[in-house]
Amino acid sequence: MLLLLCINAHSQNQSNYIQINLNSTLNFLITSPNNIESDQTIQNALTIQVMSKASNCSIYARLNNLTYPSGFTVPSPFLKIDWTNDNSNKDYNLITAPIALNSTDQLLFSQKKMPSASNYYSYYYNLILSPPTYALVPGSYSFNILFTMTQP
Repeated sequence: MLLLLCINAHSQNQSNYIQINLNSTLNFLITSPNNIESDQTIQNALTIQVMSKASNCSIYARLNNLTYPSGFTVPSPFLKIDWTNDNSNKDYNLITAPIALNSTDQLLFSQKKMPSASNYYSYYYNLILSPPTYALVPGSYSFNILFTMTQP
């Protein structure tokens, strides 16, 4: 069984804002051979809300604190995040194909500086568990996804 527990999180100051909203329970259960032979997708898993009034920004994601039972070799890719849509007219470098997450920052998108009257833009993502193969070891698996906002 693979269990992912997450909470909504945000960070902000007067000019910058990022918030991650969970739109559903983020659990992957492996209970049959089919679960280890094909992708499992949580549709509309999370929303990233972004505001940047000071300057352009880029949003990244990476796996953080991945724990798994002894004897398991993490396949690559293991977990992917997949953009589905957004309400921004200021994005660029938007990666629309599924992005394999690992321990290094992976660019999701860049956002141009926003007008001062704007609130924030929302980006919607699916979460995909790639087939862990028959090398899967029984036990508990957990990880965090770390999202970062950077500015030039």
